[in-house]
Amino acid sequence: MKGDDQDRQRSPLIAWLITAVVLSPFLYVLSFGPACWLGNNGYLADEAKIVYVPLALLAQYCPPLRDALQWYIDLFR
Repeated sequence: MKGDDQDRQRSPLIAWLITAVVLSPFLYVLSFGPACWLGNNGYLADEAKIVYVPLALLAQYCPPLRDALQWYIDLFR
C-alpha cells in the first residue's frame, strides 16, 4: 500500500518534469526576441547574452533558421 501512495505522489512531479523538459527548448527560442530587445535597449547585461550564443551560432550556419529568427526579432522593434 505504501508504494501505491508514493507512486501517486510522484506522478504529478514526473508530469511537471516531463512538461518542463519538453517546453524548455521552445521557451528558450521564444525568449530570444525579447532578449534581443532587452539587450538592444540596455536592459540586459552582456554576461546574460551568452545564454543565446548557441542559438546565434546555429542561426549563422542555418539560413532558414536565421531568417525565421530575424523575422521574430523584428517583431520586437
